[in-house]
Amino acid sequence: MKNTTKVPAHFDDDAYDAQDLFFDACTVVVALVLIGMVLFAIV
Repeated sequence: MKNTTKVPAHFDDDAYDAQDLFFDACTVVVALVLIGMVLFAIV
């Protein structure tokens, strides 16, 4: 079992792996977009 607080306990390991990859990808994309908007606003 993974020890994590990112996903509710009712997710099983397989579902957690898929959801974790999906959310990690979304987090990276959102972070890049926000950084890009900030840099664009500064420039």
